[in-house]
Amino acid sequence: MVSKNNYEDAIKVFREHDHNVILFGASSGGEGFITNTGKRSMKEYNILAVADNDKKKQGGNLLGVPIISPSQISMHKYDKIIITSRFFLGIEEQLIGELGINKDDIMLAPKC
Repeated sequence: MVSKNNYEDAIKVFREHDHNVILFGASSGGEGFITNTGKRSMKEYNILAVADNDKKKQGGNLLGVPIISPSQISMHKYDKIIITSRFFLGIEEQLIGELGINKDDIMLAPKC
């Protein structure tokens, strides 16, 4: 399960080692993450795509980042999936249970 308690340690390790990310959540949380990340240093993150369950959003983009179906995540070579949605528990269950993604490859975004 995604833990808020060890978030700071996880983000420190993440910034040192993992750069290719997929965001999950093409709403205000994803938009805030992209915007705030750009202000800090886009070099830290290579945002490959934003996954979202809303079929109406899939095929579009969020601030220039393509929005994909969760089933398309496996087509990308990513280091981490960052959940930017307030529905993080359900999304985490979907990623692990339905899509077979390792829980160590999932992290919760900070509030943007």
